Amino acid sequence: MEQINGWITSGEACERLEIAWRTLYHLHRQSPDFPKPKKIGRTLPWEEKALDASRDEHPKRQRIEDVH
Repeated sequence: MEQINGWITSGEACERLEIAWRTLYHLHRQSPDFPKPKKIGRTLPWEEKALDASRDEHPKRQRIEDVH
């Protein structure tokens, strides 16, 4: 995919948020405050700034075993 300044692919979004692609799409469909991608043909690019803001607003959850 040709790079669009400020927008990243779903794979890059997953890497940036450290989540699986299924989690990305679940958040996209189920969470009203999660950033929505733009549809360009068959591609769904995500705005980097919106993803970063969402990540800052909702810090990574810790697993129980990581806390103890």
